[in-house]
Parts: sequence; C-alpha cells; structure tokens
Amino acid sequence: MISKTEHMYAPFVISSIADEDEVGKKVETDLLIQEFLNQHLKLSTYGEGLTGIAFVYIVTPPIDVIHQDEIIYRAKKKELYIEMRLSYEKVVAASDAEVLQMMAQKYLQTFQDKSLWKKLKGFDCKGFSRDVQRLFEEQEWLKVVELV
Repeated sequence: MISKTEHMYAPFVISSIADEDEVGKKVETDLLIQEFLNQHLKLSTYGEGLTGIAFVYIVTPPIDVIHQDEIIYRAKKKELYIEMRLSYEKVVAASDAEVLQMMAQKYLQTFQDKSLWKKLKGFDCKGFSRDVQRLFEEQEWLKVVELV
C-alpha cells in the first residue's frame, strides 16, 4: 500500500501480490486493467469524493494468512485502497484470458457492493460501477468465470 504521506501517481493504480512465477505472470494483466481505466474514466465524473483508487489483487496460497481482503478509505486524501483475494487454485488452473476475466469481475463486484457505497461520500458508486461494467463488457472481460 501507499504510505499515508504519499499520493497515488494515477487515479487508478492496480497491482497484485502473487506467489510463484507462474501465478505472478498470469496476474501481470493488472497493468492492462490499470491503463484501460486511466484512459477511459475520470474519477471527477462521479463526484469529488475520490481522487484515487488503488486495487491490489491477492493471489497467494490459502495458507497465507497475512494478506486479507481489506478496504481503506482515506477521507482527507480522498483515496480508496482495496486488497481483494482471488482463488489461488482457480488462477493456477485458468488460462491467461480467464485470469483477466476473473480480475475484471472481482474489480466490478467490489464496486457493486452497496456496503462500500456507504463509506464513500460524494462519489457516485452506482454510476461508476455501471460505466466500469459497460467498458469491461466491451472488452469481453466479463464472460462468465466462476470466482468462488
């Protein structure tokens, strides 16, 4: 995560925590999602409540208890920090295209969760989710892939 004194270098920052080279290579597409979001969306379109979103995919074996799902909103900086786990076993078994779809689905599902909406004041989560879904569908990143 980014320290409390730093600011994000882009509105959308996406990375991953992954074990092993094979799994790490599969989730390198996080940069593709980051570049795509930064090219096609402006956070200011959805209000003044957010200036940056950092999203980290956790793809480590289940025995890893250090990295857990977490959502932190820093109201003063208007930045949202999210860490979400993808099934390690499913990522290992999936093709690169399926992993990209899993990542896109997890990103969208996180923003469709209404409990997150309550935390973010001055940000249109519903509109943001709708636009992310539309963009991901246009890229065919939301084909049905079972996440659980």
